[in-house]
Amino acid sequence: MVKKYGIRSFVTAPLFMGDSMIGVMEFLKNSNTHTFDETQIDYLNKIAASVSFALIGAQLSDKK
Repeated sequence: MVKKYGIRSFVTAPLFMGDSMIGVMEFLKNSNTHTFDETQIDYLNKIAASVSFALIGAQLSDKK
């Protein structure tokens, strides 16, 4: 898959529900720049935190 899609780098951000890690989000890069800079990593972690909160909200609304 890496070769097929030209993936040059990736970063994984954890998804948490409380203290439990429930999954991960992977972000792939196929551009000429081979690395993610600190600003991008910070942004990706914020996206993962937002997804975690959305999952918690969805789980709570299912219990009603």
